[in-house]
Order: sequence, then structure tokens, then C-alpha cells
Amino acid sequence: VETVSQLGKYNIYKYQGVGMMIYSSNTSLWELGLKNTKDHDAIRMILTRFLSAALSCVGVVGYWGVAVDEGFVVMSPKAANYESLFVDLKKNKLITYDGVKELNHDLSILRLDSLLKNEMKRMSGEELVSYLSTNTTYLDYKGYDPKIRQAVWNLCQIAEGYVYPEENFKPRQNVEVRSTETNS
Repeated sequence: VETVSQLGKYNIYKYQGVGMMIYSSNTSLWELGLKNTKDHDAIRMILTRFLSAALSCVGVVGYWGVAVDEGFVVMSPKAANYESLFVDLKKNKLITYDGVKELNHDLSILRLDSLLKNEMKRMSGEELVSYLSTNTTYLDYKGYDPKIRQAVWNLCQIAEGYVYPEENFKPRQNVEVRSTETNS
């Protein structure tokens, strides 16, 4: 269970008894606590929510999903194996598990559909705005930060949205959290 509540000027985020975050756009000191767990999905969820809140103030918007050559696929957290990506339109970058890459000038955003067979359908501008607005990784007690709303709107101005047959999409099987070890 994932919850966001408010206590005074702070938001309190909790996830399944695994982690808790206390944050506010009015202060630079945030707290994040994680229980010692081997539940990597829970940790990915919590860290993605933390990054989403932190990056929202500079207009960077996050989505659960995966990057593809044409752009990215927006998915549910579970369908994306809790993989997320972030779009920074000011710097024209897509921040993914694989690293940072330039946004294509012909950026495509895909929504998977299990009922669609053998063909892609273009989304209208209104459908794309609605879909991207309701599927960000950002959570806040009071709703979306104005910079997130603006980022979603700006993203829809430069991207094309497509509904893609789910059966034709081949997701990554195992996303490993990369670590760098240094020997001193």
C-alpha cells in the first residue's frame, strides 16, 4: 500500500512498511528511511517517488516504463518491472536505466494495448495529454506541481503518441540495478 498524507507543511509518503519519506517544496531538507529488505521492487518504487519529487521543481517529469529507439513506452510500475525514466525537456534529455540520451526530434510515446492486434494507432493530442498526465511517477498530497503540468504539456507538443499492440512488444527480462565497485 502506498500513501501520501500531509502533516503541517510536510508531505509524508509511505510504501508497504518498507520505506517512508518526509518532504516539502518549502524546505531543502528531506528525510528518507528504508527498512532493510531484499524487496528490490519496493526500493525502486520508493527511490523513483523520491527522485520524482526532487526533480519536479526543475520541470523534469518521470514515468514508469522503458526507453525504445523511437522514444519510450509508458507502463504500469509492475509491467515495467519498476523501471522508470525521466524526461528533461530543458536539456532535451531522456534519463533511463541505460544512461542519458538525447531526445529524438521525432519522439514517439507508446501505450501498450492488449486488445490491439497487428497495427499501431495514433493518439490524438487530447488522449496523449490525458495519458501522460495520469501516468507520471510524481505523487503529492495537493496534486501536481505546476512545473510538472507544464512539463507534460510541453512534452505533448513535441511528441507523437501511439497505441501499440502489447503482444508485439518485447520487454527487457531482468533489469539489474547496476553498482560500481572501486578497489582502493
